[in-house]
Amino acid sequence: MIFSDLASKSISWQGPEPGSHFVSTRVRFARNLKGHYFPCRAGAGEQLKVRKEVFEGLRGLPGWKSASRLELEELDISDRKFLIERHLASYDLVFTDRVAGLVMGDDAAIMVNEEDHLRIQVLGPGLSLQESFEKASVIVREISAAFDFAQNDEFGFLTTCPTNAGTGLRISFLAHLPSLVLSGYIGEVIDSLARVGVASRGVYGEATKPLGGFFQISNQVTLGVTGKEIIDKLTAISKQLEDASDKAMDELVSRRKTELEDRIYRSYGVIQYARRISYEELISRISDIRLGLSMGMALPMGGDRLNDMLFLSQPAHIEQRNGSPLSPDERDEKRAEFLREIMG
Repeated sequence: MIFSDLASKSISWQGPEPGSHFVSTRVRFARNLKGHYFPCRAGAGEQLKVRKEVFEGLRGLPGWKSASRLELEELDISDRKFLIERHLASYDLVFTDRVAGLVMGDDAAIMVNEEDHLRIQVLGPGLSLQESFEKASVIVREISAAFDFAQNDEFGFLTTCPTNAGTGLRISFLAHLPSLVLSGYIGEVIDSLARVGVASRGVYGEATKPLGGFFQISNQVTLGVTGKEIIDKLTAISKQLEDASDKAMDELVSRRKTELEDRIYRSYGVIQYARRISYEELISRISDIRLGLSMGMALPMGGDRLNDMLFLSQPAHIEQRNGSPLSPDERDEKRAEFLREIMG
């Protein structure tokens, strides 16, 4: 377990407002090296060659000389899950049979031999679409000086999946939409997003389920659109989600205020006094408390403390701090102990 120190550190991109609709923003660029088979068609030897080329090429760039370089086959299961929980790597990367790698810099992470040769990603706090895009764009321009990427005059940058071709750009934000879930409107909202080319996924991205009213919202189309157009569209979507959430909240408060307050105070009590709690239950309880804060309830829970509960209580974070694997029951007990420490 190589991330025990990191597992105790707060995540820098956590949204500062615990009652906000938006937790974080992610910008990701997909790129492939010219002259190499894409990862899905390459054999192990070719994949190893790509990883070495990427690791060495980045080592020659000023901003990446001291970056951590991880060979995924050297990591145990807890380390792999930790990378997912930290939003540094995808499920597809850490559980792949390919020769894969991860480069972790101060401001970005690069997945090597995931679906594409390089997946360059930057995370930002709250709804920071433009700021995160500009930061990622600077990093991609710096990296482009070291590599010759596969591209085409007609289709732009070439990617394994046609939906990523063109700019290779995916922008997403993690939204907290509990009022839409509790009111039963969330299914209608997700359907409407799909109709306008916007995807809704779980907390950890593709192939993961939503937990506690948290949804990852991202663009689906990258070909023939600019970064500005993607940002403008997601900005408009975020405003629509915010308005819909506020409207649903008003309806819930007008009809079920006492029920909501009871639910929220019960969740606060569970977090404060539980002796065993699963992560799925915890994220639901945190969602309730965030809902209460957005309603203006006077709960003694600051943003930093709530965010640490949300991220540092994840299963692999607990195992990393413990220094050895734990059974599910042991992990749930450790989580409850950690929560009581935070609550003071």
